[in-house]
Amino acid sequence: MPTGSTPHGRTSQAPAAVAGLRIREMRLARGLTMAELAARIGVSQPAVSQWESGREKPGRDSLQKLADAFDVSLDELQGAPAATLRGAR
Repeated sequence: MPTGSTPHGRTSQAPAAVAGLRIREMRLARGLTMAELAARIGVSQPAVSQWESGREKPGRDSLQKLADAFDVSLDELQGAPAATLRGAR
């Protein structure tokens, strides 16, 4: 079995990588550069780069600041579909 694959043939991703992809997706959808996002949430541009690349995962405070900057819930930021969350309320 190839590295990173599940027994069902799907590729698994580490949580930091999944979070990074989501952050990048949301940042680009809002037309922000890494530097602009970093300035909005009070971190360095290299920190945003580390998160997006999956090398690091944002801490709890940074996750909340990201959710606020993107105007989404923490669940949405971490990958839950918005429609699923709205239906669960």
